[in-house]
Amino acid sequence: MKDLYAILDAVGMAVIILEIGDDGVPRYVAMNKRSREITKLPPQGWFGKTALELFGGSTGERALAVHMDVARTAQETTYEINLPAVHQTRYIRTTMTPVFDTDGKLTHLVGSSADVTSERERDAALELTRIAKEKAEDASQAKERFLANMSHEIRTPM
Repeated sequence: MKDLYAILDAVGMAVIILEIGDDGVPRYVAMNKRSREITKLPPQGWFGKTALELFGGSTGERALAVHMDVARTAQETTYEINLPAVHQTRYIRTTMTPVFDTDGKLTHLVGSSADVTSERERDAALELTRIAKEKAEDASQAKERFLANMSHEIRTPM
């Protein structure tokens, strides 16, 4: 199993593996270093826990709900969660893939995650820029209408 962690750590993105328990609940059984860095989880203490047990609150509830949904439907899905932090909320996009044994029984879920915080910030900045441009164009048109009206008023004899 130690070789598995070395291989997972060599992957450039965050990788998690959840095992479907006898109760049907997915629990973390492997997590590479990149995943622990993104989630701020320690190297130990997460094994065998659910997303709700690890993250708590609405983040943990939402992640567990997605894990349970993937386990129920046996369909790959991509979702985003936000991880609140002191200085900045981080946005994580995860693709969760079901894994089956040779008998076709669902045994694991494998998640690959990427931090999309900078992508979200860029999109927000572009939206703000678009709004500012529209407002500037509206102001420019209002100014042109005002000047045209004033010019007409000045030229028109009383």
